[in-house]
Amino acid sequence: MSSALTRLRIRQRLFVGFAVVVTVMTALAVVLVTSGLRRVLTETFQEELERQLALGEWVLEGASDAVPDVLAREITARVGYRVSLISPEGVVLGDSYVEPQRLAQVEDHSDRPEVRGALSGEVSFAQRTSATVAEPLLYGARLVALSGKPIVLRIAAPLTDVERAVSRARDALVLGGLLAMMVALLIAYFLSGALSRPLLRFVALSRRLVSGELDARAPSDSGVPELDELATALNQLTDELATRLSELSQERDGVQALIDCMAEGVVALTDDARIFRTNRAARSLLNLDSSDNGTSVHELVRHSELRQVLAESAVRPVSQREVQFNTSHLIVSSRTLDTGGAVTTLLDVSEIRRLENVRRDFVANVSHELKTPLTSIRGYAEMLMEDDAPQDIRDGFIKSISKNALRLQNLVDDLLDLSRLESGG
Repeated sequence: MSSALTRLRIRQRLFVGFAVVVTVMTALAVVLVTSGLRRVLTETFQEELERQLALGEWVLEGASDAVPDVLAREITARVGYRVSLISPEGVVLGDSYVEPQRLAQVEDHSDRPEVRGALSGEVSFAQRTSATVAEPLLYGARLVALSGKPIVLRIAAPLTDVERAVSRARDALVLGGLLAMMVALLIAYFLSGALSRPLLRFVALSRRLVSGELDARAPSDSGVPELDELATALNQLTDELATRLSELSQERDGVQALIDCMAEGVVALTDDARIFRTNRAARSLLNLDSSDNGTSVHELVRHSELRQVLAESAVRPVSQREVQFNTSHLIVSSRTLDTGGAVTTLLDVSEIRRLENVRRDFVANVSHELKTPLTSIRGYAEMLMEDDAPQDIRDGFIKSISKNALRLQNLVDDLLDLSRLESGG
């Protein structure tokens, strides 16, 4: 029942609520009013019955030697109700509704509450269904004297008039309740419309906000103060949300611009190896697009070794691991985040490796170039040390030594220039 009620819209809930309230109130009114009416009518009936008992006592006072059964019928003729004359022992001596020959078959009445009450000296009343006539009756009894002996005078009046009046009142109340329910449902229809329309506007507003329309605002002129206050608070919350989102967007754009300026490739990964964010260098290195965010590296990176390193970096730190990727040399490093995932950097050292190779080749060439003139100079110097060489030959050796020395000087100058270039001088 509760789950079915929660699925109802507010208008339907108001309808159900009003119907339940009116039904309960009508039922309570029927119960309370009919109960009160029955009590009032019964009390009025008891007063009437007490007057009839006084009339019956007056009749008995003037008939000292009459037969009880005849007296009972005479009193009935005057009051119009069933009359019984009962001895203090509970024996029915006369009953206007029982033939004289059947009186002996009537059960003992000493246990009847109205009889016991009358024997105590009070006017007593009781309500029950009579075993003799099989209908609900109101019994009234009082102790009187007949021929100087105590006897209980009991008058029984049917409660059909009371029940008929109560039934008419109950029918009127039910009819009034139905009319009240119709009026209440009409009120609920208009009231629920007045309440649900602003709420539906709030729902539409929230959906627009979810879709990104941060300029949407809720109208605050519903005429219901509480809903207008809610609309004002919601608009203030929307303004604050728009401001915060604008600030976050600016920060995000600033961070993105910052990492886009980095020479290293930067890849932000979730803990399940999905790409969260990349910078321009990373997209260029890995041949990615910004629309690839949210896709797993297993789907985007075809190179097996690099894919494995990136997947590993999403869950544990990776330090200075070099990967040969196509024609590039990449140094991969990562740092895991407390919130999950990691930030991985890709440093392209291809140019550095090429320059290192060039340097090695250069050193090898320089070594060769230095070795050749030095060998020549040493050889010529050794021959000059021999005194028996002709002068013209010695002059040729000297020229060769000078030529190779100049060659060495040029090589040294080139090395010095290269050193200055590397040091930024």
